Amino acid sequence: MNQDENHAMWKCYTTKPLALAVKTTYSALRECLPSYVEMGLVRYIDYSTQRLPSMNMFEYVMHKEVYWDFEREVRAVALPPVDKHEAVHFHRSHYKSGKDSGFVVYAPAVDLSCLIKGVVLHPGAPADFESQIVQLCLENGLPRPEPSRANRRPVF
Repeated sequence: MNQDENHAMWKCYTTKPLALAVKTTYSALRECLPSYVEMGLVRYIDYSTQRLPSMNMFEYVMHKEVYWDFEREVRAVALPPVDKHEAVHFHRSHYKSGKDSGFVVYAPAVDLSCLIKGVVLHPGAPADFESQIVQLCLENGLPRPEPSRANRRPVF
């Protein structure tokens, strides 16, 4: 839910400059996911002094150690739906990992042109990588990539 990316996010989630961040909105993500997927903002707490309000499984998934509060994360959780039509869709949206057949991923099809509102290049992205991403975005009707603002210095 951050308006801008930051150094902490780049350092936590990538070790190389051949990376990008995808911008979206809460409402765009909600629109792209099936109705049986629940969404919410993660609440960051100090587990040494605070407790979860209840032992509800959704609350457990939607809380995280306060150390990570710079992320301002949104989570989407898919549980097997009761509706038979939705259950078929749910089960068809699971894929086995190529490396570990015991690892299954839930990945429903989404309309990327609806989901992706912006693309931000890593602060150290080389020019050839930027060119590749620009071409990929143009070919797929996605927004043109923008440079990272994480390295910008304040202007006084």
